[in-house]
Amino acid sequence: MRQTETPDRALIDRMDFSGVAGVEPQSETVWRQANRNGVPRICFINKLDSLGADFTRVVEMIEDRLGAAALVVQLPIGVEAEFCGVIDLLSMTARTWKDGEQITGPVPEALEESARTARANLVEHLAEWDSDCMNSYLDDEGEGLSSGAMVDAHPVLLEPIMKVNVTTPEDYLGSVIGDLNSRRAIVAEPSAGTFEHEVTALAPLSEMFGYVGQLRSFSSGRASFSMAFDGYKIAPVSHVAEMVSA
Repeated sequence: MRQTETPDRALIDRMDFSGVAGVEPQSETVWRQANRNGVPRICFINKLDSLGADFTRVVEMIEDRLGAAALVVQLPIGVEAEFCGVIDLLSMTARTWKDGEQITGPVPEALEESARTARANLVEHLAEWDSDCMNSYLDDEGEGLSSGAMVDAHPVLLEPIMKVNVTTPEDYLGSVIGDLNSRRAIVAEPSAGTFEHEVTALAPLSEMFGYVGQLRSFSSGRASFSMAFDGYKIAPVSHVAEMVSA
């Protein structure tokens, strides 16, 4: 693991995973340490040109073993001896190497559908975490709907609901539950471990912005959390006017 400083001087852990071995025991140890310190991570999968390499399997291991929401930003082109480059899902371009030279071009036709699917998945997950991205995503999804059609449909306002999992020492359990309740979350009965408690809740996405900083503040950086999209629910009437005006 190596730490990198971003332009705004935030620290990001870089973690390298073998395309053959995937998540190894030492990686799990380092990952848990980064969780405790609240440090974001960027992952690189290398050795994709080696015999037995499997990009998809490694991504699934990161999600299953580390409990991470892995947002794939590049897809490999080819595998093992056929590995020759990557597809950048942000720019939707292919970057290949030939005779030591990098060539940037269009996505290969045979990989267009999988690239579009992977990009849509990336954008959808980003929209769950970032309000600007969410608004842009919803604008794109709603483009072409006429106001008349909206009225005739008698729409209701749905808000995205996130499943939130918090791991916290017992000293901060009350603060975690109280804070989640203040965010209109439905909190399940906490489960107790040897040294830490697990808290699961369903919370509106609109209430979760800034949560990582708040959690880090009142737990002195000792609590960690993960969040994933769970579904949609009709927004309470008391909050509709506020959400629409925003």
